[in-house]
Amino acid sequence: DLIEISPDAIYVVDANGVCVLGNRAGAELVGLPRDELVGTPVTDTYLPGERDLFLERLEKLRGGGTLRYERIFVRKNGDNLPVEVSVTAIRGGYFQAILRDISERKKSEALLAGEKRLLEMIATGVGLKEILNTLCLIIEEQRTGTLASVLLLNADGVHLDCIAGPNLPKEWAQQMENLPIGPCAGSCGTAAYRGSPVIVSDIATDPLWDVPEHRSSALKHGLRASWSNPVLSSAGKVLGTFCMYYRERRSPNSRDLELIDLATDLVRIAIERDRAEGALRASEQVARGQVEALTYSLDVLATAPAPDKFLGQMLSTIGRLLGAQSVILWLLDESNDALVLRAWAEGTNFAMGDPEHPFIKNPSSWKEDPGLRELFFSGAPVACEDVEHDPFTSNDLREYLKAGGTKKFLRIPTLVGGRVKGFIGIRHGERPPYRPEEIELAQALAHQAMLAIQLNKFAEQSRQAAVLEERNRMARDIHDTLAQGFTGVIVQLESAEDAMACCRRKEANEHLRRASELARRSLNEARRSVHALRPEALQRDNF
Repeated sequence: DLIEISPDAIYVVDANGVCVLGNRAGAELVGLPRDELVGTPVTDTYLPGERDLFLERLEKLRGGGTLRYERIFVRKNGDNLPVEVSVTAIRGGYFQAILRDISERKKSEALLAGEKRLLEMIATGVGLKEILNTLCLIIEEQRTGTLASVLLLNADGVHLDCIAGPNLPKEWAQQMENLPIGPCAGSCGTAAYRGSPVIVSDIATDPLWDVPEHRSSALKHGLRASWSNPVLSSAGKVLGTFCMYYRERRSPNSRDLELIDLATDLVRIAIERDRAEGALRASEQVARGQVEALTYSLDVLATAPAPDKFLGQMLSTIGRLLGAQSVILWLLDESNDALVLRAWAEGTNFAMGDPEHPFIKNPSSWKEDPGLRELFFSGAPVACEDVEHDPFTSNDLREYLKAGGTKKFLRIPTLVGGRVKGFIGIRHGERPPYRPEEIELAQALAHQAMLAIQLNKFAEQSRQAAVLEERNRMARDIHDTLAQGFTGVIVQLESAEDAMACCRRKEANEHLRRASELARRSLNEARRSVHALRPEALQRDNF
């Protein structure tokens, strides 16, 4: 009776390895009725390549004792199971074999090893897609017939992107991406919308799948059950979903639910680690960009280029670091509240500006743009992610930008003393949404550009002051030269007058000659000083 109720499979085999007795669990393990179990060769339950091992083991036991080992057990239907075997020699040349199904233990060991491998992949910076595909394969090994997938919430907040699902039909993955999340959007779309698990045991009848093209597509690909868990960040925000599909109607047991929760946790860890690394890389990019731009600015300033050329080079650097179509610097003329185009760069080309631009055609039309009014009021950057539908972009500017292939843009205010003096417009075509660190980099570069403008302004003021000072010095020199000369001439003329009054004509003539020489010398000195003030002379002497 104890043998009969034992959960382990128990067999008695003869010296030739033929079963002569087996309990109920033994028949169930093989997959045969009890009456057909007797007479079955034990080698039928071995893998073809391991059948010789059985006879070798029996030979070792002929002298008595017990042998314990693990092997793969082949059932009548062809399924393979890992079993733990204990074989003991008994009287009469017979052997008793006790077999225990260790499938769950092996799965637990494989799951633990898989979890360890995934954590190592996460820690060593393996790509997110590779990590999540590996996770899906590990989960699929745990449950026969499972098709696992991971979807990430799209940046638009209403769609899911299939990032992993190595064995899912590709057409079905595309179908999932097309369906917006919502209260009735299949398993994954509904789980992402609710932020809670969704268990669908029968796709064909469940009301959450009451989207005709979605349900029909799933059934077309042989999917019958779908269990989805939302992946929530540490802050409780939906990152995506983890889902297990089956090709037959099926409800999860407690072990299935534990497996889903474990997989979901691993997906969250992988996503958050990937995003943290992305944020770190972005921060490094911001720092590198600022250092590079600052170094470039100093190099350019050291060469003392023309201001317009310098600004063009600065805007070109901003465009290169941010991958922009064009970068434009606008300054506000406070005397009439009109925008003035200061510099325009497209790649490495420094353009004069497009005369068709609405702000060039009508410099005061910026006041009709809600986004610009807010920028000048708040002094904060403005990011437009969709020119087509952005409510803060004026219609004239929208049509102009669309005609040039612009899909989104950044506006970065340029500040002096805390006051908005203008802005830098940075245009892009198709690209991912602007990240905070990119906006931060654009602000830093805009500040450097404005700093450079101010430095150029101060340099120009300093140059003008130096020119004025030199001209004043020359004016003083001319004055001193003429005053000294005229004084000498007057003295000589007065002496000549006195000599003539005393009838000393020869002496009077000498004083007149000296007066004439002094006059000529003073005139030559005055001409030389005036010549030094001519434009070519000033330019030669860097004034």
